[in-house]
Amino acid sequence: MVKLLIGLLVPEEGEIKIFNRKTNLITNTFLRGIGVSFEDPDFPPWAIVFDYLVFAGRARGLKREDAEAQAVELLKFFELDKKATVKASSLSAGQKKRYSVVLALIGLPKLLILDEPTANLDVQFRIKLLEFLKTLSDTYEVKILILSHVLAELERFSDEIVIIHKGELKYQATVSEIYQKEFPIYYALKGPLSEIFSLMEREKEFFNKNPHVKLDNKIKNRLLNRPISQELVSVPIIIKTPEALKLLNQAIKEQGLSVAIVQEKSLLEQVFLKVIKDR
Repeated sequence: MVKLLIGLLVPEEGEIKIFNRKTNLITNTFLRGIGVSFEDPDFPPWAIVFDYLVFAGRARGLKREDAEAQAVELLKFFELDKKATVKASSLSAGQKKRYSVVLALIGLPKLLILDEPTANLDVQFRIKLLEFLKTLSDTYEVKILILSHVLAELERFSDEIVIIHKGELKYQATVSEIYQKEFPIYYALKGPLSEIFSLMEREKEFFNKNPHVKLDNKIKNRLLNRPISQELVSVPIIIKTPEALKLLNQAIKEQGLSVAIVQEKSLLEQVFLKVIKDR
């Protein structure tokens, strides 16, 4: 997919355009504005982390001093500064993935194409990377295309989602459109049993008469028959509209309860499974 997008492969049919230019007509000058991170990055055996990054910056048109300054800053942010003098090929799998993203970023290209950018990264750094990319997009208007199978992460940080299955475009929508169209979503009320009981008691009308909220009666009755305690519980709940979710969150906040509404299943995972099943 990535090789098709940057013109290294020619599609058997149809055409691909980037910034309204056909990929088979992309020039080296145009490629300077595109940063690419491949799923399984590979580096020349002679490439030293810092020197090769500066080289990539120079290839994007940066002056040497600017390339070196950016290299220092990027390596520090991506926690690779202590690896600046080693060969890139000697990095661990997670470090190679981070370094590949760093190479794509230097020179601040107009477009980033990142193939599985969070693979081999720990949870803390995955969140750090995605928040950084979101800030980069919002602040500098960099267009970012992420190819990933980790749908829950994409849901939180993306503006628009495209689902491709077996080479065919199956679904395309903005995240806000998905939230408007794809309810209900499976959630859970998580917190102390006493506080969830209090919420259910105070919001009887909301739970009993709101057609957009479904709380399993068997589970509800089982909870109400248990001794009230501080035991932490998780209560499955289906919420059918964004407005109902907002009202329930508001009720919890107003009552000062330590109850969280946690999404049990990623919305995009639900959409993906639905799309594959329906088609």
